[in-house]
Amino acid sequence: MDIILFSSALIPIVVGVVEAIKRASGIEERWAPLLAIGAGIGLTVLGGAANLIAPPILAAGAVWYGLISGLSASGLYSSAKAMAGR
Repeated sequence: MDIILFSSALIPIVVGVVEAIKRASGIEERWAPLLAIGAGIGLTVLGGAANLIAPPILAAGAVWYGLISGLSASGLYSSAKAMAGR
């Protein structure tokens, strides 16, 4: 799978992972963006290690695209929360 397609598909997964972790552990809302960045990086690196991304990318590339996925997921969550009127 292409890295850009993988990163794009990862965004809603990161949102779900962050929400699940927040509900399970009671982490404060202010830590959600940092958690999303960490989840994005971690999942992208795992995807690269599992050879889900073709062609294989370097760890630095996986971290970069994971950072982008995490930041995008954080913005998606914030936008959805604003639209819901919370």
